[in-house]
Amino acid sequence: NTVRFERDCYNPQQQLVIDPGVVWSTYYGGGANDSFYDVVTDVSQNVLLCGQTASVNYPTENAIQSFNSGFKDACIVKLDIDGRRVWATYYGGGGEDYATSIDVMSNNTADIAVAGMTMSSNFPVLNALQSIYGGISDAFVLKLAPDGERIWATFFGGSSAETAHGVGIANSGIVAFMGN
Repeated sequence: NTVRFERDCYNPQQQLVIDPGVVWSTYYGGGANDSFYDVVTDVSQNVLLCGQTASVNYPTENAIQSFNSGFKDACIVKLDIDGRRVWATYYGGGGEDYATSIDVMSNNTADIAVAGMTMSSNFPVLNALQSIYGGISDAFVLKLAPDGERIWATFFGGSSAETAHGVGIANSGIVAFMGN
């Protein structure tokens, strides 16, 4: 009946906090099944989340897409350091779409990369590397400006089922992703 904490290097001259206080917390979503799959913070301590929503009343603001266009759409949200919504959007087409991974540049430019899976032949692409849906499901990659404006979006897939599971964005703006 013993609880033990292991720690790396510790300076005994500083206070050791095992259970920090909660700064803020929130519920976020609409009236149906909503899930977040990834979260990241930017240099200004804004919180960026991505996932999937089946809600027709998902709370959006300054949105690229303010309506659920399919069975389930990807969702992307930016909250400020105090937990207030900066912007939030649906993102998808007529099929099932979900965002699995999000990353943000670690410099003051703070562009955002999002990756996931789409089953929508009408998924909203822009300046796309691949503008045609491959089939079954395709990975997608999306690059956004800090204000949530779309810079580019592309399918990435062939005739089988592909999903992006991770995305990264370098300070140079180069986006890399992985999946199957």
